[in-house]
Amino acid sequence: HFIVTGVGNVGVGSSTPFAKLAVKGDGTSTGVNFQTTNSSNSPLFSILDNGNVGVGMTPSSGYRFSVKGGGSTNASYAAYITNSTDVTLFALDDSGNLGIGELAPGSRLSVSGGATIGAGYDTLVAPTNGLITQGLVGIGTTTPRWALQIASSTGPQLTLSDSNSVTNNHFSF
Repeated sequence: HFIVTGVGNVGVGSSTPFAKLAVKGDGTSTGVNFQTTNSSNSPLFSILDNGNVGVGMTPSSGYRFSVKGGGSTNASYAAYITNSTDVTLFALDDSGNLGIGELAPGSRLSVSGGATIGAGYDTLVAPTNGLITQGLVGIGTTTPRWALQIASSTGPQLTLSDSNSVTNNHFSF
């Protein structure tokens, strides 16, 4: 049932709508309060009675916000966020690659610009296209004991070279 109040509020499942459109669920955690679908009845946007939201799907139990990417039939991003001037802030493509400041992430995590890692470094500004890390960094090891520890079972663990790949000016350790 639905009701239209004297001030123009519409209530579906509610006799006292508090907004222009108020939909009251059936009291179950899986009941669909609101859903839009396409011509094939596939869900485009859903809100369950428990508050879970789904975009491109009916949300699964236990997930507050669920998004199903468009794939090849609609869009290539599961999530895409820009600022007010359409600069990409965040892009998650259908293959699971996450881009921060990057529209077309080429790997699992792609950051365009500087980055900081560490609870005490969260408000610092990284150098342009640079990285600042707090704590121990391990490459090839999961248990670094020093600020930077590089482990390798094949070949040198560290090579320093100039930017000219034609010359052989490098040192390996």
